[in-house]
Amino acid sequence: LEEIAETPNDPIRVDTLAAAYAEQGDFSSAIKEQKKAIAMFKKQQLDPEKEGCFERLALFEKNRPYRE
Repeated sequence: LEEIAETPNDPIRVDTLAAAYAEQGDFSSAIKEQKKAIAMFKKQQLDPEKEGCFERLALFEKNRPYRE
């Protein structure tokens, strides 16, 4: 997690960090980071929906981790 947290301007890494938090059962941090990733994708004019961000956020809000 520390390595991912060291690149805070990369929305893909922040998205991954959110998933890692959820996997550990820390859903409040997962939700916080996922929302941050969504904002970052939008700021970089990328589509967070295409990236699956909202799907993962919905899982985290239900206290469920994301698994491929």
